[in-house]
Amino acid sequence: MTESLRKTCVLRFDVDTDLCLREGGEPLCAVAERHGVALTFFVNPGRAIDRGLLVHEAISRRAAHGDIERAPAFGSVKKLGLGETLRLLVMNPRNLPAQAAMIRRIIDGGHEVGLHGGHNHATWQRNAGEWSRERIAAEVAWGKARLEAAAGRAVTSFASPGWASPPALADVLVSQGFDVMADVRDKGGAPERLWTPSGEIASVPNTLAGEPGGVGYLESRKAAGLTNDTILAEFDERLLDRRPYLCLYDHPFYAGRHAVGLFERMVELILERGHEVVTCAEAGRRALAGAESSDQS
Repeated sequence: MTESLRKTCVLRFDVDTDLCLREGGEPLCAVAERHGVALTFFVNPGRAIDRGLLVHEAISRRAAHGDIERAPAFGSVKKLGLGETLRLLVMNPRNLPAQAAMIRRIIDGGHEVGLHGGHNHATWQRNAGEWSRERIAAEVAWGKARLEAAAGRAVTSFASPGWASPPALADVLVSQGFDVMADVRDKGGAPERLWTPSGEIASVPNTLAGEPGGVGYLESRKAAGLTNDTILAEFDERLLDRRPYLCLYDHPFYAGRHAVGLFERMVELILERGHEVVTCAEAGRRALAGAESSDQS
C-alpha cells in the first residue's frame, strides 16, 4: 500500500495557555509513548488573553443578549479551575520561555512542535483578519524565533489561533520557511498542496472537532453530556468509514487533565482499526510528495 493510500490519523493539540504545558502535555505524551505514536502540539509562545478584548467582548455579548453559536463547551473555571483562571486573568503569563523545558521534553519524546500564532493568542484570533501583511509577517517571525529557541530546531508547521487565517498568511509562511499550514476545518477533507507566490505549502485540515466553532473534540463531546462509551462508539464510526484521513483536535489543558483515560482508549482504538498515527508535518510531507508524483505521471 502506498503512503497516500494508508489510513492515517493526526492527533493535534493546540497550546493556548502555559497550563497546557505545565500540566496537560506530560499525560498526553505518556499515553502516546506507551503506544508508540507521535502527537502534534501547536504552541503559542506568547500570552493567552488580551484583557481589553475580554472587557469589550463581555460588553458586546451583554448587548447582543448571547454568544455566537458554537458546539457545547465548558467554561474557563470548569476547564482550568478557579485558581488557574484567576492566575490567567491577573498574571497572563507568556508560555515561553517559562515552559521551554516542556517543549524540549515533547520533542525528545518524538512528537512534533508547531507554531500557533505570535505575541498573543486572543489578539490573533480576534484581529488577524484585519492585519497588514507586514504585521502578520512580524507576528510569525516573533513566534518562530522564540519557539525555535526553546525547541532547539527549526519549526516548519503553523496553525492560526482560533482558526483565524488571514488571506496573506500562506505566502508569509512559505517565505519564512514553513511547509505546513493547519488552518482548515473540514469533516471530509484530506491534506493537499497549496500554491502561493513564494512557493508551495501543504494544507493539513482538521476533521474531528466540536462544531460549529471548532471546539476541542473531547471537550465538546463531554460537555454535551455523552458517556465515554458513547464517545468511543461515535469515534469508532469515523474510523470505520472509507475516508483515509482523520485529524483529532483538542487542547492539553482539557484532554491532558480531564480526559486522558478516554484519550488513551481512543489511541488504542485507532491502532486496533489499523490506522497509522502521523504528525501534521508527516501528513503534509506525504501530501506534497503525492502531488509531485501526480505531476510527474
